[in-house]
Amino acid sequence: MKRVSETPPHQLLEAGAIHRAHGGVLFIDEVSTLSLESQQSLLTAIQEKQMPILGRSPGSSGTMVCSEAVPCEFLLIVAGNLDDIEKMHPALRSRLRGYGYEILTNDTIPASATNTSQMVQFIAQEVQRDGRIPHVRTDGIEAILDEAKRRSGSDGTYTARFRELGGLIRIAGDLARQDDAAFIEALHVERAREFARSLEEQLADAPVSLQIQERAS
Repeated sequence: MKRVSETPPHQLLEAGAIHRAHGGVLFIDEVSTLSLESQQSLLTAIQEKQMPILGRSPGSSGTMVCSEAVPCEFLLIVAGNLDDIEKMHPALRSRLRGYGYEILTNDTIPASATNTSQMVQFIAQEVQRDGRIPHVRTDGIEAILDEAKRRSGSDGTYTARFRELGGLIRIAGDLARQDDAAFIEALHVERAREFARSLEEQLADAPVSLQIQERAS
């Protein structure tokens, strides 16, 4: 019989983010996506500053390999939305509040000359990052800046929700490509606003549209 060689136990161990962050910073975005079990492990690492590394053979559901406690001391930074707080392990949040800071970041920025210049740079970066959509003409840039102000709720500020604003730019770019336009123009941005509405906004408008149709009939 041919003897099947087994993987040495030490080769089954692979350090995760917690141990790789030892001596540095561990940044966790969208903290609510962590399971309660993972949050408990994170809490243990913060409290004990050391934790064993677990490993298992690929495709195996058998016994796990466990190392001795390995140092894992780090600076923890977590980010999320306000509704993520309810999904955090109570003990983990208590630990963060007791030994750290909770900071509420603004979702708007002043519409100053410096920030306007940076917003224009952001628009150019989104176009370059996409790699398919055309560049934005001056009137298109002004339309995007106006939309950024509208979303902030004030003429004196821009929205800081750049991911959503980037989505608007890409939709406008796709519309420009459909028109075989050389540049993204203001009319493409205006049309993109309709496509960029959230599901909540579309559902809120649905009863109004139905009433208009009933009156027309």
